[in-house]
Amino acid sequence: MKKKNFSLVILAIVVLSLALLTYFLFVARSKSFNINDALIEVEAGESFYVYLESNRTTGYAWIPDYDESFLVLEKEEYEDAPGNQLGRGGTDFFFFQAPKKGEGILSFLYSRPWEETQSSNKTKFFNVIVQ
Repeated sequence: MKKKNFSLVILAIVVLSLALLTYFLFVARSKSFNINDALIEVEAGESFYVYLESNRTTGYAWIPDYDESFLVLEKEEYEDAPGNQLGRGGTDFFFFQAPKKGEGILSFLYSRPWEETQSSNKTKFFNVIVQ
């Protein structure tokens, strides 16, 4: 019994350590931007992330479009809003690296990927300056 409890404690510590490591590698050290921002200014070599409210239960998702010559999309995540309510929304997270200087537009289209683009779809634009 003690061996089983010890194994569970070790497992819990490992899982918690990995969660904290992920947080500090991608979130804590990064600048964040959201729907209310229009300008993203970062230094070359810096990471940043954009978070946008979303509701994937409807089939809609934010689709990024950006200049790959100075931005790299490192990863994309979706986090459900708290609770058990069916159809609840959540947040899309997009983690970028800016390896070199450049300027351009980072845009996100909120659409259903299998449908043709419609004028009713939301679009968010960010001016990006990497110095």
